[in-house]
Amino acid sequence: MAKIFLEHRRSRTWMWLLIAAVVAICVGWLLSSRGRHEVSSAAGEVGEAIPGGAPIADLRTVLVPNRAPLVGRHVALASAAVQSVASAQAFWIGNGNAPDQRLLVVRSDVAPANDSATSRSAADSSAAHASLAAGQRVAVWGRLEEVPINLTQAATDWKIAASDTAALRSGHVYLAADSVRAAPR
Repeated sequence: MAKIFLEHRRSRTWMWLLIAAVVAICVGWLLSSRGRHEVSSAAGEVGEAIPGGAPIADLRTVLVPNRAPLVGRHVALASAAVQSVASAQAFWIGNGNAPDQRLLVVRSDVAPANDSATSRSAADSSAAHASLAAGQRVAVWGRLEEVPINLTQAATDWKIAASDTAALRSGHVYLAADSVRAAPR
């Protein structure tokens, strides 16, 4: 009888150890996934799982000489200064006119001019262009992308000037914006 009691007690011990291990794994998983789903104050939406951590919230983090390691990172800027407007689809933000102090923002909410299937009317495109002005502050949510290999085609699609293309080439990245809104004052 003592032998049966001892075996029953051992099986109960293993059961409790198994439960404790499952609970520890669940707690570890919850703690490690914390911070992956960020709320974007710029876009007002819940972001997807963010590679490399939380979105970049300070433009100075992007305006560094070597921007290549930042490709793929999400950016959520609450208030960035528009330096100049290149086209209805693209504009520059930053801290000055030097190429290393600016970042091109390409809006996905304004379709490329040659995309007849999804492009907005000329009036809508003009209104989007007119809504931005140098000196204005904007909230921007998007992802840093590598400058396209075929930059000439991208420049044509985005309707940017040759001088903007040269500046973009030297910066190596641009911000593909999912959301651009006037920043709260």
